[in-house]
Amino acid sequence: MQTKPATKASKSESATFRLDSETMKNLWKEAKQKDIITNTLLNQIVKEHLNWYANASKAGFIAVRRRLITNLISYLSEQQIISVAENVAKNTKTAYCF
Repeated sequence: MQTKPATKASKSESATFRLDSETMKNLWKEAKQKDIITNTLLNQIVKEHLNWYANASKAGFIAVRRRLITNLISYLSEQQIISVAENVAKNTKTAYCF
């Protein structure tokens, strides 16, 4: 008889947080839309925040609408785009990996 190797589940801890009613309603609504439990949604939100948003501003990232960037780039020639990319690469002192 063969048995499957045990998979190592990530450890979890319990915590209690107080959230305002409107936030909870929105969390329940989004979890229902995604067909997941609220706990899973909250884990996803917290992980995304810690893995990206908490560090993005430190790396110099800002939130900009894609449409704005697309419109700005449309006014540049291919050579200007290459020049901007080279300048950014040259003047960025640290490589960031998230």
